Amino acid sequence: VQTTNMDAYEDFLEARGLVSQRTDFLRAFELLENATRMDPGFAEAWAMLAQAHALAFYYGAEDKADAVRAAEVNARHAISLNPNSAQAWSALGDAVRDQLRWNEAWDAYTKALELNPDNVETHSQFGQMLMRLGHMEEALKHTRRAAEIDPLSWVYQGIYGANLSMLGEQEAAWAAMQKANEVSGNPRSVMTRIQLRMALEEGNRALADEIIEDFAENPDMTDPTD
Repeated sequence: VQTTNMDAYEDFLEARGLVSQRTDFLRAFELLENATRMDPGFAEAWAMLAQAHALAFYYGAEDKADAVRAAEVNARHAISLNPNSAQAWSALGDAVRDQLRWNEAWDAYTKALELNPDNVETHSQFGQMLMRLGHMEEALKHTRRAAEIDPLSWVYQGIYGANLSMLGEQEAAWAAMQKANEVSGNPRSVMTRIQLRMALEEGNRALADEIIEDFAENPDMTDPTD
């Protein structure tokens, strides 16, 4: 991370933690806008701002059209400052993927992984794109790698579990989901929806009712359901 401004760096670190946990995106925007204002050449802060926008609409924090537009603009700016920023290329992949520009997204994710083969967010997001496109086995290489790189992230464990479920590997899928639940604390709405679908596909109505009841009693209010 290249900045000599410690205040900008501290804001960046706090924002990165919020984005990683998928919580309080509005606070993350504020911190990253402060960081880029204090150091306009701070490429990684621009890249993280792009990443925050790319993810925010999935959690009800931003309109999709506005989010993907802001993500692409900020990612391209970060790349102009540092063409070797894996995070910037990864965020660009997210932005163009969600505009259904699949080939551009593929190239951006590939570039990000060339620059940093262990970029956890790239593996997870690239895997999710491959899942959308029906390339489940190829996706699994990335979703599994993300879960390995950061085993204490409910996000990456949950996506890995969803990928396993789509491949029919239900026992392993439920194990990953259980791990996601353990590290997340309270049930997360996005994971609740995935687990509910898994239970219903298995015809297990009792488990589905249990999942709904558990979320109703212990919701994570920082994870919007919209």
